[in-house]
Amino acid sequence: MKINELIKDLIGAWGRDSFRIEACEPYIKIVFTDPILVNKYGRELSILTHTIQLVPPLLVFEESVNRLLKLYKYLASFASSTRCFSILLIINDCGTEDQHVITVYTALSRIMGAGELVLELSVTISKLLRFSERLKELRNMNVSDEEYIEYQRLRGEIERLILKGIRLAGSEAKLLNALRLAEEAIKNTEIQVNHAGILDEAFRLLIHENIGTARLSSLVHNCSKPHLELYLSAFNRLYSTHIYTYLVATPEYSFLKNIPGLSDKLIVVDLNGPRDQDI
Repeated sequence: MKINELIKDLIGAWGRDSFRIEACEPYIKIVFTDPILVNKYGRELSILTHTIQLVPPLLVFEESVNRLLKLYKYLASFASSTRCFSILLIINDCGTEDQHVITVYTALSRIMGAGELVLELSVTISKLLRFSERLKELRNMNVSDEEYIEYQRLRGEIERLILKGIRLAGSEAKLLNALRLAEEAIKNTEIQVNHAGILDEAFRLLIHENIGTARLSSLVHNCSKPHLELYLSAFNRLYSTHIYTYLVATPEYSFLKNIPGLSDKLIVVDLNGPRDQDI
């Protein structure tokens, strides 16, 4: 029996009274009631561990962050109801841009409160500040044809981000205030260094009370590698301390099945398709 396939079936069947967890200690005991699962696993099944750790994709700070939040909260709710599962969210703090978003979010959440809206606003503001700085550079130099195309693209992107920021902040005045706070936070390194506890709590509240957080930089030796390599390095370190650790990803990560040694540690779920879909 493949444990990753079992977990995928449990996630797919969750909420349909297809199974129940009878115990986590000293080992996990599952009783199945759904005929398909009974036929596949029998009436009862035991796993010789008291907890299974699920690791979703990295929390990366892109404009599509809400799609990741949907997966995180779904898994956290699953873990809460099934009890024997834990979710560990790895926050990507390795790149300068990622650190800036974290810093901005930390500063804004202390004033506006932790939440998805504030995170999305922080991502938008960080990108707006970065693009504006690059636009200033291009204005002060003799640009090539390629740089002129970049200049025009950035102008369009900045206009779009401003409109999005106004929508997220609630008004132009509130966006300007948030931009001021963000710029001050990025310049103030104390916020980046001294508020780790506040940041962890903010993200835990943002996602779900049943999800834990860890910084990517604390799990890898070299932060300069590509995101995928860092993610896999972090997973391997977690797996070395608890062998019942599994990656849970959305369909675009299906290619990870082809990485040697990872196929039996990967669970692919599609929240937009049928709950029991075979991916």
